[in-house]
Amino acid sequence: MQHHDTWGAANALTRFFGALDRNDYPLMADLIEGGIWLRRGVEIADRDSLMAAMADRSPTRIIRHLLTNITTEPGPNAVSVSAYMSVLQHDPGPDHEGPLPMPMPMPGFTSLRSVHARAVKTPAGWRLRRVWSGPVTFQAEARA
Repeated sequence: MQHHDTWGAANALTRFFGALDRNDYPLMADLIEGGIWLRRGVEIADRDSLMAAMADRSPTRIIRHLLTNITTEPGPNAVSVSAYMSVLQHDPGPDHEGPLPMPMPMPGFTSLRSVHARAVKTPAGWRLRRVWSGPVTFQAEARA
């Protein structure tokens, strides 16, 4: 595997979380087909499990997973990808239009943690074989 090929592995991870932000669960399932997503301590290992896990998400919640400091490390069988993941979310309800509020300090930021993946290049493109998060490094404080 050539070193410049690792960009596709990083792209697969950012596409996975971008699909989550857009509620594009079929794309998420495609990107992790044959792999496992460790989400909230539960292993999601197939399309049906992913769809069931996503069914409880609020349809009006707007969330963005911001991946920064992305690094890749090629290995013999897969590329390891790591990044910092900040989560910004707000549930404005069904009648919201326009930009969401972002007062300072930014209460919509809920956490910062590291995220990791193992990715492989397949005939269908880059696929994630395992996705997991490290423990929360920073957690938003509860507001009174």
